[in-house]
Amino acid sequence: MKFILNFLILIFAACAYAGGENLSKVEDDKMALTEFAKNYHEKMAPGYRSDFWRTDPEFLERFGNFAFDEVINQPDQGLDDKMRFMAILAVLIGSQPLDMFKGMVQPALNFGVTPIGLKEIIYQAVANLGMGRVTP
Repeated sequence: MKFILNFLILIFAACAYAGGENLSKVEDDKMALTEFAKNYHEKMAPGYRSDFWRTDPEFLERFGNFAFDEVINQPDQGLDDKMRFMAILAVLIGSQPLDMFKGMVQPALNFGVTPIGLKEIIYQAVANLGMGRVTP
């Protein structure tokens, strides 16, 4: 159950990145993220800044620290970053938010998922979910 909750949190985090702006446009002193959360986010989406920092910074501060620090650093979770992003992509295929899936491909590649691995995730989704579920 903890595993599923962790993935849902990361998927919701990905939602928070829709409609963002460049990090350089907003001062870092407005970000109350932990250093770990900032670094993880920067590796996931270099230079990307969610528009939520402008519209709802309190939400994104709490959510960002939780999703990009507390969840990632949870003891005994047993997932490395590559496996975490493979699972996120698989969940996104099954739930069919095409824009979210597209938005998470580059972060997954940034964390070590290979193009061949990405293709395999899609192949497995077709086999396990059916063609209708993985077709937009």
